[in-house]
Order: sequence, then C-alpha cells, then structure tokens
Amino acid sequence: MKAQRNVEHQLVTTCLFKFMQLSIEEHKFKAESEREERKIGMLEQVLSMKMDKLKAEMEREWLNVDKERLSYEKERLKFKVAVLRQICQLLKEGIPQEEVDNSLPITNDKTNILT
Repeated sequence: MKAQRNVEHQLVTTCLFKFMQLSIEEHKFKAESEREERKIGMLEQVLSMKMDKLKAEMEREWLNVDKERLSYEKERLKFKVAVLRQICQLLKEGIPQEEVDNSLPITNDKTNILT
C-alpha cells in the first residue's frame, strides 16, 4: 500500500511538473508571439513611411517637371510678346502689313510662330 502511495505521489508530482513545464512553455510562446507581432507592426510602419517618402519624392519630381514646363511656356510667351512689339513698331513706322507678315519667323511646316 505504501508502495502504491509512493507511485501515486510520484505520478501526481510528475503530472504537476509537466503541467508547470507546459505553462512555462505557453508563457514563452505567448511572449515570443507578442514580440513578433510588435516587430511586424514596426515593419509595417517603416514600410508606410517609405511609401510616403516615395510619394513625396514623386510629387516633387512632378512639380519640378511642371516648373520646367511653365518656365519654357513663360520664355515662349516672352518671345511672342517681343515679336508682336516689333510688328507694332514696324506698322507704326509705316511698313506695309504684307511686308511685315512676310518677315515673321516661320517654322519648318510654314506656319506662323505666333500661333
């Protein structure tokens, strides 16, 4: 009977020990899972920041392209104004319209540069 009690006590002790081991392992697993979830969250934030940075860089590039295009258009308009002023001056000086029209800058396709 004593031997049977010892065996039962040993079984209970072994079960308790294994239960405690499982409890410790479960706690370790939960802690590791939480660390991994935090890591994933931080990586998602980094990815989001990188995407925002790329979007901002792309917008800046588009703005630079627009700025260059506007600068080109501004210079083109300045040229047109200068040509129109010269035309007005020639007409004021009494040069015939036909002669003024023939002296206008023309492009390769024979269209007026002022269009």
